[in-house]
Amino acid sequence: NIQPISIKKSLRKLDEPWPTETVIEIVFKVETVPVVVELFASYSPLNWNCFTSSTQMFMKKYGEDDSAYVSMPYTKLYNAEEVGMFVVKYISTDDCDGSYMFARSPKIISVNFISVKNKYTNLMQMFYSCTNLETVNFKNVDTESITGMRCMFQGCSELTSLDLSDFNVENVTEMEFMFFGCSSLVSIIFPDVFNIEKVKSLKGMFSGCSKLKDLDLTKFRTKELQDMSHLLDGCSSLTSASLDSFDTSKVITMKAVFQTCESLENVDLTRINLRNVKDISFMFT
Repeated sequence: NIQPISIKKSLRKLDEPWPTETVIEIVFKVETVPVVVELFASYSPLNWNCFTSSTQMFMKKYGEDDSAYVSMPYTKLYNAEEVGMFVVKYISTDDCDGSYMFARSPKIISVNFISVKNKYTNLMQMFYSCTNLETVNFKNVDTESITGMRCMFQGCSELTSLDLSDFNVENVTEMEFMFFGCSSLVSIIFPDVFNIEKVKSLKGMFSGCSKLKDLDLTKFRTKELQDMSHLLDGCSSLTSASLDSFDTSKVITMKAVFQTCESLENVDLTRINLRNVKDISFMFT
């Protein structure tokens, strides 16, 4: 049996991160007790890279000041004894790749990367199926070394906006289904140049983003792209789209790119190269 969290005051000043630390603040909600809460993914062995001998976990009730933080046992599972909103602070000095880190954690409401020493290499399925996630703050995350973002936010159905303006994605090779099923997503802020020249597939990247009205794809820079299938499939609120900046000379499939885009009024395809495209079925159906 998992024991309740130990009530032990930390001697650390948690509002002053050490220069070598990664500090992440996670807000989550408990609606019924008793319940075992999983803050981090439990099904993938990759996630254990984020839990080492240097990992520390602290918890407080939402709204309390930092002096209320108490230490948690070295485990990703604990027994919640009260209902309400809570905050967990994750602290580590070791590197981890980041994939699956919060996956399948429906109780998480928000994640704030306060101080990130870690250079993540893979964010694949990082927030996969976090069905109640509302906000993520990436401002302190160094994305220069990241190669994978496949299914990163897939199934985050309560997420309404994302600021990715500081993202460096020059080394990313995988972005399929990145925002798949983000049915409440209204806006995404990309950097002025979203350099994804190493990415070969954008399959289903925005599929199911039914509330997304404005999407600036002119910031995208592609070079090795081969698969655009279902790129905007199900973006039923999108009114315009421009693929003017896309290099499509190597694209093989554009199947269902705009499928069920019911509100789409203006599409700019003036510079689209269809030379190697073999499948455009259901492109506008």
